Amino acid sequence: MQHPSPFDDPEFYENVLVKRAIAFCIDTALIFILCFILLPFTGFLALFVWVPFFAVISFIYRVLTLSYGSATLGMLFLGIEIRDAQDRPLAPLTAALHTVGFYLSSLLTPVQLISFVTMLATSKGQSITDLVLDTVVINKRATAFTNLN
Repeated sequence: MQHPSPFDDPEFYENVLVKRAIAFCIDTALIFILCFILLPFTGFLALFVWVPFFAVISFIYRVLTLSYGSATLGMLFLGIEIRDAQDRPLAPLTAALHTVGFYLSSLLTPVQLISFVTMLATSKGQSITDLVLDTVVINKRATAFTNLN
């Protein structure tokens, strides 16, 4: 089985780019909260290395949520998910690779800009990481089909 076609099943891709951006904001807020909860367990030393601490917690959060639900909590809240080339939920390795790709594109501004352009230009709204891993972000099946009625 392959990804849903944006031409035959456009409901799977409807408003996904906007939902993806909002999910990113929700996830970032959740990761900040998680970091503050974990801060006392570091003896408050994480304050001195906040950026690496945040990055590590963010990486763990993204890999775990993508591995076990094929979506972060922000994505779940907005009814979107990431699917692999066979239209399956992400395996742990693919989730980790997707997170690494996300970090690389976030760290390198030209790559981030190109990734944003590919999201706007491709029929499935795929980022560079999505294109490399052959993944796609879609509306969850129940959400996509409720829009048909």
